[in-house]
Amino acid sequence: MSVQEANRTLKEPGTELPDGEAETGGKGGKGKKKKDKGGKSNLVPAIVIAVGLVVGGYFVGSGGSGGTTEVIVTAPEVTLGPLVEIDPITLNLADGHYLRLGVSFQMSDAYEDAAKDEEVYVFPSADASKVRDALISIFGGNDYQTLSRADGRENAREELLTKSNDLLSGNVLAVFFTDFVIQ
Repeated sequence: MSVQEANRTLKEPGTELPDGEAETGGKGGKGKKKKDKGGKSNLVPAIVIAVGLVVGGYFVGSGGSGGTTEVIVTAPEVTLGPLVEIDPITLNLADGHYLRLGVSFQMSDAYEDAAKDEEVYVFPSADASKVRDALISIFGGNDYQTLSRADGRENAREELLTKSNDLLSGNVLAVFFTDFVIQ
């Protein structure tokens, strides 16, 4: 069959087209393609998939902000200073028990008030008084049950770190228990 015969066959009304489509003719000589009733449309699933890809790409690719922004935060370099110790003290706990507590404070190098006493660094008397008062107020208000649990000790340590930083101009980097005995 030649190309001209194929074109003529396709243009005749009522002739079968590929994929089950038929052409219907009218007086104007133009026909419309009619979809076979047995076939299903792929348009709806294609639209659903396209919308899903667009929405997913929006949230995953840009984080919903319309663009990506990278923020780099650099912490100021902190150099470790002296490890300052407080002599162990004995405290009355809230429920009649006793706590023997020794603490060391890791200071930043900006803290210049520590004095070396024999082999260890100690606070000057004004700072030592502030720290001892913080120890008494934080640990004296707790009971045996709270301080005997690891999370209770950690909460008290965090509270002491916060309080001592307030008292010592933010120079305390860490708090270490050197004695912790409950009776």
